[in-house]
This record gives sequence, structure tokens and C-alpha cells, in this order.
Amino acid sequence: MPSENEPAVARRLRLLGTLATGILAWILAINAALDSEWIGAGVLLIAAALAFRKGGLFVPRDRG
Repeated sequence: MPSENEPAVARRLRLLGTLATGILAWILAINAALDSEWIGAGVLLIAAALAFRKGGLFVPRDRG
């Protein structure tokens, strides 16, 4: 999760790395599914979900 004292450049690089990891995992999962490698595709989809979650893209914000 982003912290308040993290530099803006580091936040942007982390976001870019998160997006790259998630998108590559999706592409590789589709490729694995087309080759009938279902377990590999599932593992890659889990990796994509974790990458997007860890990067803070799908983290709920406090509304209170």
C-alpha cells in the first residue's frame, strides 16, 4: 500500500511494475489456456490478481 512519505517517482514506478506484471500474467494465462495448460493458466491468473492487489489498484479506501 502506498505510504504518505513515499516519493512520487517510487509510487509511479511501483504502479508501472504492477501493471506490467499483471498484464503479462494475463497474456501468459491466455496463452497457457489456449495450449490446454489449465493449472499454469490458473496460477498465472492468481499471480495477476495478487499483482494488482499488492500494487494498490484494487484496495478499498477508508470512507470514514
